[in-house]
Amino acid sequence: ALYAESANERQELSLSNDTIYLTGGSYVKLPALGGGTGNDSLVNALSHKLDSLINVSCIATVNYATVSACDEYTWVVNGEKYTGTGVYKHVLEKGNKKGCDSIEMLNLTINHSSHYADEQTVTGFITWHGTAYATSGTYTYAYNNSFGCASVDTLKLKIQTVGGLNGEFTIASGKKVRFSRGNLQYRASTNTWRFAERQYDYVGNATATLGTVYVGSTKSSNTNISNTYDGWIDLFGWGTSNHPNSSDAYSTKFRPWDYGNATVNDSYNTYGFGPSTNMQDLNLVGGSATYDWGVSNAISNGGNQVGLWRTLTQAQWNYLFNTRAASTVNGVANARYCHATVDGVCGMILFPDNYIHPASGLNLSSCINKNCAFGEKNILAGGWQDMEAAGAVFLPAAGYRTTTTTTTNPNAYGRYWTSTYYSVSNAYYLYFYTSYLSTSVTIARYSGISVRLVQDIN
Repeated sequence: ALYAESANERQELSLSNDTIYLTGGSYVKLPALGGGTGNDSLVNALSHKLDSLINVSCIATVNYATVSACDEYTWVVNGEKYTGTGVYKHVLEKGNKKGCDSIEMLNLTINHSSHYADEQTVTGFITWHGTAYATSGTYTYAYNNSFGCASVDTLKLKIQTVGGLNGEFTIASGKKVRFSRGNLQYRASTNTWRFAERQYDYVGNATATLGTVYVGSTKSSNTNISNTYDGWIDLFGWGTSNHPNSSDAYSTKFRPWDYGNATVNDSYNTYGFGPSTNMQDLNLVGGSATYDWGVSNAISNGGNQVGLWRTLTQAQWNYLFNTRAASTVNGVANARYCHATVDGVCGMILFPDNYIHPASGLNLSSCINKNCAFGEKNILAGGWQDMEAAGAVFLPAAGYRTTTTTTTNPNAYGRYWTSTYYSVSNAYYLYFYTSYLSTSVTIARYSGISVRLVQDIN
């Protein structure tokens, strides 16, 4: 070693079995360890680390890499995946160009994507990430956060519209609605639309005593309808929203107070109510949606904006009563409806999809999903308030108006319009009375019957 230093001579070492050789031919034989042979642990260690420990001409190289990544990073040097910030090391034996060890160093910073979830119930609408939403549903917003990582925010939104009830009802696969707080009512003298103050309120006629509606101390009546009537009416001919389609020449009876069975046109619209059959949209939808009371009118206590409400189709009423999956009530699975009286008013109870019957509620099991007599289940106003808070809907049997403006069978027969036409003279309606229910019957378009509007949730 001293000679090599003074002569500036470099000696390279090599290992063969248990012997170390010098460049000039000299060698050193390694002793055995622990009673074993010369190829014991010392020899093995030397053979694996010869590059850096023995061969003085072989110097290990060190490579540095600084990386920032989103959520995770796979290092190509060793194929490993890292999810946390840190400094990582990996040694590649004989990995550099001279056949010496290569030490790879990774200075890694992991930034994380943002995934913010929020659930809100609001009245009217909400502005979220710069966009206004007025319909219940689940919404997402994709963006890159401050680290440049792809991120998604999620909003589960429930819109509670003024005038809407709490319960949610499936009316078709993947489609739900919320019912208005009461039947639709109209006051001609002020051109005002509203929902009944209570679900079991109805106008009836001048002699009605249950569930009737007053203006001041004066009882409203469907028998006094006119374009100047100062009371409330709630029985309407089909499509009488007060907003006709200007291109529909045969729809002449579009005003809420219109009645009469005089023939207008036998080919396209016998009595002049609703869309004529020569129009593209025969139902109260699309180009004929102006005839729908909820689409065209601002309901004063229902958000007071046009386009917030609509009428159910015949198929949707049928699905609601006969097909949808609903809650178990008083031991009855898929409880959808029940004939009953509420505070003395006859009608039909609808149970929402997810309904929990209150402890104060009457046991309704014998009449759920069955055609029972109204009087078999009598619910007092106090008990009904708890059911309503849980989402239940009540459709009062408000009777119907004939061509002579006489209101027939209030508190006995329930008739509710659908938005679906049947013929030039008839349209589909929901029909029920004591021990009877049908969602597939038709009635003359001039008949004055009830309207109950809904709002789409999704």
